[in-house]
Amino acid sequence: MILPSFEFKARARAALKGNWQSALVVVFFSGALLTLLDVVRSIVLFRAAQYLYLGLYESYVQEVLSIPDSAWALQAALALVTLVFTPALTLGANRYFIHRLHGEDLGVGCLLSRMRWLGRALWLYVLMGVKVFLWSLLLIVPGVIAALRYSMAPYYMAEDPALSAGEAIQKSKETMDGLKASFFLLQLSFLLWPLAINAAQMVLESLGTVVALVAGLFMQLALSTYRTAASTAFYVTVSRDPRPEAQEPSVGGDEG
Repeated sequence: MILPSFEFKARARAALKGNWQSALVVVFFSGALLTLLDVVRSIVLFRAAQYLYLGLYESYVQEVLSIPDSAWALQAALALVTLVFTPALTLGANRYFIHRLHGEDLGVGCLLSRMRWLGRALWLYVLMGVKVFLWSLLLIVPGVIAALRYSMAPYYMAEDPALSAGEAIQKSKETMDGLKASFFLLQLSFLLWPLAINAAQMVLESLGTVVALVAGLFMQLALSTYRTAASTAFYVTVSRDPRPEAQEPSVGGDEG
């Protein structure tokens, strides 16, 4: 059973109409720590990355070894903070979009509404990551299927933080039975957008590098917001419609 992607995109656009500002803020801050970590890592490893790109491996190793311990410590500390807090922020963002799809506005403050369950959110993502990794050891395809199978778990926990990680994953497995292909096609439907953003950035280079960079970052944020809303529309639809007749053949089984 394949559910059409355009329906979820249409619901996402309807939910975002007139609410883009708060939605953009929620998505931005839910991933702010990851973005900051990437920026710090890029700055620290900038010269080393250039040597690696040019194939100057000895210079690359020397540059990496010359990086001060304080820079490595900063990266490690920021990575730890990101690991601990990002899962709870993601649940808060999921909750915001679930209510947004229902026409309710909880405000930007909703982003912090699941911080009380910090440990439970972290354990959910750790458990999901381990399961996907173990399936990926077989082949890429079973790993992808596993990721799709567990993809609704963060939404379930966002709605009901009293759920354990195992319970949220089990609910996701039951919901996605027969619907993994539909969610995969929904994600695939956004594939060309990053290419369009890169093309737009190249055109904007004529106005200046800074202009192109800022515009590109904003377009990526808007795309992420649209994609998140569409994914949430999928969850809101399938989590309230059990469809017992929906079945699909699976690669690697549905265990785990």
